[in-house]
Amino acid sequence: MPAFALSAVAALLPTTPASALNPVQVYVQEKCPKSADAASRCAEKFNQALRKECGPSKTTDKYRSCVRNYVKEQGVELRSNSCWKTCEPKKEDGDGSGGVLQDPVAGNDCGGVKTAIIKCDQNNSGSNVENNGIWGLLLIAINIMTAGVGVLAVGGIVYGAILYTTAEDKADQVKKAIDIITNVVIGLVAFALMWAGLNFLIPGGVFS
Repeated sequence: MPAFALSAVAALLPTTPASALNPVQVYVQEKCPKSADAASRCAEKFNQALRKECGPSKTTDKYRSCVRNYVKEQGVELRSNSCWKTCEPKKEDGDGSGGVLQDPVAGNDCGGVKTAIIKCDQNNSGSNVENNGIWGLLLIAINIMTAGVGVLAVGGIVYGAILYTTAEDKADQVKKAIDIITNVVIGLVAFALMWAGLNFLIPGGVFS
């Protein structure tokens, strides 16, 4: 067995620090089987292909650049583009991405369908309507509407208060301000009644 294959297999051992690998050993670690015999065959095969691509082993920068590029072509990204004896595979930086763009919808789904933004707990299992994806979307929509009602109510009251305090002796503006505040209060009461009714009629409540 070539001496290089032995060194490549040695790179797989737990006692070998990750910072002591050259690009080829990184390839063996990432792509070859973990058993010693299979790793040795894999390393020898790769070494032969590498010699055809880059020629015999040299210490020149051109040769090392060729090796790094060839390793990259085989699907192994190196953390550094100029490393040699202290190479590391390009790993995830806290999110498992490895510096590679991931599926933007990974992890988000509603009703068994992948989504880019929306996420719900319903998975369309069984005949229960509460497990239906459409039900999940309705709950999301109602909760968004709830937040919108709150924002609009605050805005309406503030607007009405500003009109009222700046009306002075303008009767029309005073009436307009009072009407706005009255309508906001009526709307809040109606929404509160709807909220109570839905939570009473629907098991588990709509807004949970």
